[in-house]
Amino acid sequence: MGSPILQEVANLTELALKPEPFWGYPTSTLNWCEDDYTNTPYIAELINTITNSWIIFCFISIWIVFKYDLPKRHIVLWLGCCVVGFGSWCFHMTLQWEWQV
Repeated sequence: MGSPILQEVANLTELALKPEPFWGYPTSTLNWCEDDYTNTPYIAELINTITNSWIIFCFISIWIVFKYDLPKRHIVLWLGCCVVGFGSWCFHMTLQWEWQV
């Protein structure tokens, strides 16, 4: 272990080298999934953002409902999944309070 002063200098140097987040600094009340903005200044939590790509299948499912003339009630289900997935994607990308609620 090094001295506390050297550790503090290392921490400050690391912060100085990181670019400012594109969406601003996190304002959410929860922030325990991943380290913030470690890979890019545009996405706060990269892995959680990528795992929300399942919403693509929701849009494909909506297309299938129309293509095979399935009952239209299925559209409501898939649109609901799209809304939840999009909100989760935006939250993990920005870590802003507005997308958390």
